[in-house]
Amino acid sequence: MLKRSIFKTSPLFATQANIQEVRKNIYILTPGRCIDFAAEVEDEVAFEDKMQKLPSTPKEQMQKATVLDETIKKIKKIGFEICK
Repeated sequence: MLKRSIFKTSPLFATQANIQEVRKNIYILTPGRCIDFAAEVEDEVAFEDKMQKLPSTPKEQMQKATVLDETIKKIKKIGFEICK
């Protein structure tokens, strides 16, 4: 009885090949021969726009973290344990 393969082909990462395909490639199993390296799809946001937003992101995240830390302290004061 043949077992069903749980391996899945993933573009740019892995592929399935039968023995005929392996023989056709002279048993060379390097990714360049086995995997289709297609160009990555560009997103619609311009690089310059990303770079302008990037410095503000960590600052915003740190501000949110401060608010969350204060909320956790208040919750602990009334007797609730958040993390053990």
